Amino acid sequence: MANNGLNRQELIGNLAKDAELNYVGEKGTPKLTFRVVVNTGFGDFAHTEGFDVVLWGKRADGLAPHLVKGKRVFVAGETRTHSWEDKDTGQKKYRTEVVVPPHGDILLLSNGDGGGRPAPEAETGGDGSEEEIPF
Repeated sequence: MANNGLNRQELIGNLAKDAELNYVGEKGTPKLTFRVVVNTGFGDFAHTEGFDVVLWGKRADGLAPHLVKGKRVFVAGETRTHSWEDKDTGQKKYRTEVVVPPHGDILLLSNGDGGGRPAPEAETGGDGSEEEIPF
């Protein structure tokens, strides 16, 4: 079968809680999981949706300390659903996640607190003197 499909999910939202880092398997592969809450629309058309996100490997270790409750993020990944049988009830369970592949993106965004602007000491040259910013 030809490999010509597309499975891409892009989200901008806030973390519902701190990300959880676990180490899986015999090799202890890092697995980072977190939930992104996305608000869309406005007024009577406002809608909130939550997405479970998974990131594997070295990037998971590096990003874990930065992915905290309330942090605004951009995530690009693939939607995947897997199933298992519940041990207690025998019922089939399903879980849909956004899996960030090696070529996917996770970007930490400003929470609307002026992020992206230099700190006040950077604007004044660090010594309190008023220097003109060259842009």
